[in-house]
Amino acid sequence: MKVLFLSSSFYPSTGGSAVFFSRIAHILIESGHSVDVLVLKNQNGFQSFEEQKGMRIFRAPPIPSLLLPIFGPLMILYYWLRIGYKERYSRIIANNPDNISISLNILAKLFRLPPIVYAILGNFERERLEFLNSLPEIIRNSLHSLCKRTASIALGITSRVITSSEVLPTIMSHGVPESYVSTDPYLGTIDLERFKYTSIEEPKENIVLFIGRLTYEMGTDVILSAIPQVLASVPDARFIFAGPGTPKNEWIEGLDNLIAEGTILFKGSVPNEKLPDEISASKIVLVVKRFGGGIGLTPLEALAMKRTLVQTRINPVIQAVADEHDCMLIVPVNDEESLADGIVNLLNDDDLRSRLASNGYRFVQEYYNPVQYKKRFLRSLGFMERKK
Repeated sequence: MKVLFLSSSFYPSTGGSAVFFSRIAHILIESGHSVDVLVLKNQNGFQSFEEQKGMRIFRAPPIPSLLLPIFGPLMILYYWLRIGYKERYSRIIANNPDNISISLNILAKLFRLPPIVYAILGNFERERLEFLNSLPEIIRNSLHSLCKRTASIALGITSRVITSSEVLPTIMSHGVPESYVSTDPYLGTIDLERFKYTSIEEPKENIVLFIGRLTYEMGTDVILSAIPQVLASVPDARFIFAGPGTPKNEWIEGLDNLIAEGTILFKGSVPNEKLPDEISASKIVLVVKRFGGGIGLTPLEALAMKRTLVQTRINPVIQAVADEHDCMLIVPVNDEESLADGIVNLLNDDDLRSRLASNGYRFVQEYYNPVQYKKRFLRSLGFMERKK
């Protein structure tokens, strides 16, 4: 079978949802299917066409995000007329119902599309609302209505939705029958093979690691606010930030000496293949996002490396994993005191760290075992593994 991935971005080397969708593609390829990827939101420096690990990737010219609703349909139409209609795809797999859904709807009206599957990692509506909250009310209400309409357009032409159970009510509110939805309580994926040759022995240094963009959404300011409180109790603790971006001046006010002496280190973007080494060198991994769906890739990687995870309570899935498997420390969103107290307790309590890390390692190894996970995901997509 031939499958077309349709995504606003697809850069597997950068982490995040792109790695998730790349892994889905690899699962399909390993099972004997062919995968093409059409990327609507390209960036400078990437080739317009390349073959990568068995996938053919077609990238649109770089365009501003605000113009994507206009140029997206044109790019899809161009691709379909030039290449797509010849390929006889059996499925189109798309990520969150965003601006590309407008393109999909136009394409569905003009051509007889293959079945469309949406793989939705998190509560896309809630994440949009968090972003809209910073805008004036009249603009916020208008954009919110447009976002809901866009999602309804996309989900109205879907044949199946794969998502985490927390998002099911939102999906159904757009008129998608429950029979069209495959839910996975811990939707996510991780390539456990990439950690086989990296040490999972805990280091002696008290290193606390953050992986991700240095943004408000990712809670970077909360971590920086908590650092002085942690150092008051654990003076030899070090904090490493591995991710793109520059912290705002007000976030690092009063921390100049700590940055100069290396107690706080901003490493910038770290290649995806180097992340296991960064995780291996740390005792604690922080994921303190203000919102988001599912489990996410960084928490799974930390647990796969047998590291202690500190995670904000951003959705029911995270809380369910913590309650059922006792594998991470949960802290409230926007609470630097709770975060600081949690980090101090973990650094001072070897037994607590060992228990959480061991439980997390067991959870990831059992639930994300590649053989079982592949069967489960292929079944959700409506595919069978081809016999070789």
